[in-house]
Amino acid sequence: MHDAAWMQEMIPHHSTAILTSERAQLSDPEVKALAQKIAKTQREEITEMKRLLKKVADQ
Repeated sequence: MHDAAWMQEMIPHHSTAILTSERAQLSDPEVKALAQKIAKTQREEITEMKRLLKKVADQ
């Protein structure tokens, strides 16, 4: 698997983590905070992968 294919597969994986984290009916404050952190970092990583996909497409 090359770089672009890996990122194209990881984006939906990260998107699922975001949806799962946001839809969870969590009650423990620490667990809620972790879910929020996961959603935030996964969004950041998706943004980075999209940027890198453009970069490798231009090479």
